[in-house]
Amino acid sequence: MRILFLEAYYGGSHRAFAKGWTERSRHDIQLLTLPARKWKWRMQTAAWLFAEQANRLDPPPDIVFATDMVNLAEFLALTRRRLGHTPAILYFHENQYSYPPQIEGKPDYRWGVINTSSALAADALVFNSEFHKQDFFENWRRGNRAMPDGEIEPRRLDRIERAARTIPVGIDFAFLDRHALKRPPVPDGPPRILWNHRWEHDKRPEAFFEALGKVKVKGRRFRLVVCGESFPERPPCFDLARERFRDEIEVFGHLPERRDYAKWLWRSDIVVSTSIQEFLGLSVIEALWCGCRPLLPNRLNYPFLLPRDQHEGHLYESDQDLVSRLEDLLREGEEIGYPPRQAFLRACDWDRVAGDLDDLVECLAARGTGM
Repeated sequence: MRILFLEAYYGGSHRAFAKGWTERSRHDIQLLTLPARKWKWRMQTAAWLFAEQANRLDPPPDIVFATDMVNLAEFLALTRRRLGHTPAILYFHENQYSYPPQIEGKPDYRWGVINTSSALAADALVFNSEFHKQDFFENWRRGNRAMPDGEIEPRRLDRIERAARTIPVGIDFAFLDRHALKRPPVPDGPPRILWNHRWEHDKRPEAFFEALGKVKVKGRRFRLVVCGESFPERPPCFDLARERFRDEIEVFGHLPERRDYAKWLWRSDIVVSTSIQEFLGLSVIEALWCGCRPLLPNRLNYPFLLPRDQHEGHLYESDQDLVSRLEDLLREGEEIGYPPRQAFLRACDWDRVAGDLDDLVECLAARGTGM
């Protein structure tokens, strides 16, 4: 089958997802992409740019697959004469109802409205986690009730939610395993604390570095690996941290080579998140696979990543609780207590994810349009 994949923000996990499925799918996937910058412009104009290209395709696709930065309703309207009623799938990496604003103030709902418009136009909705699915529909219903001139029939929203699927972003676990390092039962020196998240405000890096500063003042020793994706404009706390923790830092900056990133995952002992936005948690899942002990906030998708019997040991309730737990783990000579590899992580294995996406495409093609 011919799949037209629309990705308006081709970077990070969006890029990895598009490339990963394209390389593994049993179907023919054609990618239309835009660079990962100026996301507000992408949400407002990507549909126009993609429609111009799609209207020149010969033959036309059997399925349209778009991610959440594309205004799918506009794209389908602009390609109606060429594509007709080609079935369309909308995949949510994130949603703009829940994405925290960089500057405090009144929330701007126009971006969430674009997500809603796209969802109404799609023939199938897919979310990267069950938490994300629940979060989106809760926000949609809240916004629906607040509409000034009536609302969408609530029973229709119920039907759309029941039909929505959950398929995570795939991870190449086999690649990580090829670069595996054997872990000693006790770290061969001060434990390595890992930060492998994006260097942006929604990951709340200032809280992470503040916690490290407090345990350092109390005499706890550690090594530091900070290797997430960074951008020209980044929170100032990173530049301050480079100086504040110069004696602890072993890695500080994005590792463009995937094999180098994998090796540092295996070398690290504790992975910490302080995020206020996480719809799946790819970086944490990768670290878990490589044996890191997680310290995660008891919010967002993090409780869904761990079995319930591990919540008490790995989920913290506040910034102060994070400091206390880090202190305990950094006691000299203590075993870190690496958690066993969990079977549930395999739901993110690319072989399984690609198969699930291919099956969805075939099911939708057989069913036709409508949700």
